[in-house]
Amino acid sequence: MAEELPVPDVKLAEGQKNIKAYYSGGTLAYEAATMINDTLGLNAESGVDGAILNQDGYEVLDLGDDVYTQGRPHPMIDATVRKQMMTDAGQDPETAVILIDDVLGHGTHDDMAGELAPTIKKVIADAKAQGRELPVVATIVGTDLDIQDYAGQKKTLEEAGAVVCQSNAQAVKVALALIGHPVEEVVKDVEPKKATNVTMPEVPESLRKLLTVDHFVNIGVESFAKAIDKNGGRAVQFDWQPIAGGNVELQRALAFLNKVSLETEV
Repeated sequence: MAEELPVPDVKLAEGQKNIKAYYSGGTLAYEAATMINDTLGLNAESGVDGAILNQDGYEVLDLGDDVYTQGRPHPMIDATVRKQMMTDAGQDPETAVILIDDVLGHGTHDDMAGELAPTIKKVIADAKAQGRELPVVATIVGTDLDIQDYAGQKKTLEEAGAVVCQSNAQAVKVALALIGHPVEEVVKDVEPKKATNVTMPEVPESLRKLLTVDHFVNIGVESFAKAIDKNGGRAVQFDWQPIAGGNVELQRALAFLNKVSLETEV
């Protein structure tokens, strides 16, 4: 039985053909890139500098790559880079769909859906003002037990105009269907595997000690320390932020000035 996809009822303008995907990590980005590459027959190789797929206008980025996180927080915490990329993609008349993820859990943004919602609204509204429809398709990675509230995140994204899918694979299928390239489902006859008896390896005492550590020093994002304290551990919080607000050019300039200052003193 074919999967029923939540494909929105939109009519793309002539020239809208590209999928732009901005993920906060590599796992979903690689899944999306593989599905798009195989379905469209792009024969693209994995890109560099965070671009898992970058060919013929199709773009799948891992914004958690080092190239995007030097001197700035991870995209699961700070959406600044992603929001700018979404806005830029929305201005491109060839963009047909924008894919995003929302990762829940400890150590991530307290309300990523709320952070992205204004940009989603802007992207959709700007495209409409230019005579285009531009669907934003989202995936939420998390459960009802996560501190951000899965249902609340879903509601916020949907109220902003995004289509929220049950999985990343489904989101990519929706994106491909929107540009007229639905994924062909292959049904395989698989025999059920027989149960096997597995003996769990003994855990060394040294590893047991590591698993029972409950005192930590947390550097940077305070939400990690709060999660440790909430779950019975003890964390000493050390607030740290990159110098020059994360601007790499300014950091280099300050390093040079510090070097010159030290040489002068000597």
